[in-house]
Amino acid sequence: MASFCQVLAEYEGGRYKYSFVNLTLYQDSTYSYYEWMHTRMSRKDTGRWSGGENYLILSSLGESFWKHLSKPTGKKSYLFKEDKFKLENKILKLYQPEQEQKNAAFYPVYYTLKKKE
Repeated sequence: MASFCQVLAEYEGGRYKYSFVNLTLYQDSTYSYYEWMHTRMSRKDTGRWSGGENYLILSSLGESFWKHLSKPTGKKSYLFKEDKFKLENKILKLYQPEQEQKNAAFYPVYYTLKKKE
């Protein structure tokens, strides 16, 4: 699917040495997502995206789960369900305002992504 399409934009972020998040948007309105945490947990997702000048909407095509050292952990679930995220000045805030209010020390540090040039 997405691997054969031309990349439109790529965003990366995370906390140095603790996490890494990559979101790649393709011209055919699909995306690929990869996340890694220092606890040796990772997850991948693919789906469809849409958006405007200052927002991005992501919808997973299927369910995914966290993996620990290549072994699935937890229940499968949709990572994104038509979730709308704030996009301004090449910065993507991959979290909701209520998440930031609940844990301001975590979400902005781990899920603020910058557009790769």
